[in-house]
Amino acid sequence: MYSFSICFLKWDILGFVLPSVADMYSTITSGSLTIFVFMLTSISIIIAFLQSKKLEDFTASKQPITILKTFFSALRWFGVLTVISFFAPLPWVYNISIVFFWLTFFLLSVSIARLIRGIWAITKLATLLFTLKEPKK
Repeated sequence: MYSFSICFLKWDILGFVLPSVADMYSTITSGSLTIFVFMLTSISIIIAFLQSKKLEDFTASKQPITILKTFFSALRWFGVLTVISFFAPLPWVYNISIVFFWLTFFLLSVSIARLIRGIWAITKLATLLFTLKEPKK
């Protein structure tokens, strides 16, 4: 067991991406910041759509709160990803660089899943908005 851990510590985990690590972090930082702004814009659009007469019954339910929680959760994950990927390319000790690499990879995976969930919520809300008829006065 001891020799396996020594051998594992000698492996260069970042060796396959070493020439492009700084580019990878800058791409993730700019991309996650862009998606962060997209999510903020989506929240404002959703709030505007919830004021529609078509969605009066929908807004009376608890679904808009769930949708907004979905978007705020995605905002938090993308915000953390942006901060971590911003600080990751700084000159750190090798072990801390490894932690930043895997933390960025994990946060990117979770953030993409949250983004997919947010886009799904937008499409379902848009479908609901366009299939409902205007209430009679």
